[in-house]
Amino acid sequence: MQNVHAIVFCVSLLSVMSVSAEPFIIIDEGGVSTDTYRKIMEPATKVPDFGGQWVQAYSPLIQKDPENLSLWLPLTTDKLSPKRLRDNDEREVNYDLDAPICIIGSDDLSMHWIKSNLNNLVKLKARCWLVQADDFNDFTAISRQLQGKVLMMPADGDAIADFFGIRHYPVFIDQGYIAQ
Repeated sequence: MQNVHAIVFCVSLLSVMSVSAEPFIIIDEGGVSTDTYRKIMEPATKVPDFGGQWVQAYSPLIQKDPENLSLWLPLTTDKLSPKRLRDNDEREVNYDLDAPICIIGSDDLSMHWIKSNLNNLVKLKARCWLVQADDFNDFTAISRQLQGKVLMMPADGDAIADFFGIRHYPVFIDQGYIAQ
């Protein structure tokens, strides 16, 4: 009977020791940073539908007179401005998006950016959130530039700036990065 108690004690002691034991590295040959695995394993941040939110907020005005764009124009933002991004503004991200997003305005930089990137936007089935347009002529010019090939919706530029931590547009946002 003493042997049984001794065996139980030894097994108990071994199990406690294995549970409390610290992991140790047998060999480290360098290589891939664990950040790579961390990014893969972290859940992606769900991106709000800023276009849908804008439509919901302005729907009472739009329903009164759907043809009268002046009811919701000018479309402005205090937190975003048209400007080329610096290298450190472009970054990797982890977003849960239904489709890639571009954020644009009616300024010359956005118009040129749309013209240069339209084929890629179409190929990637991107949609655009319009954050700046002064009047109907601006809205029409942007629509013509997109050629009816890319869905465009007005959106709250200030909310977009806060969510993505950006200060300038035009930008392209995909699940993995923010870039111009």
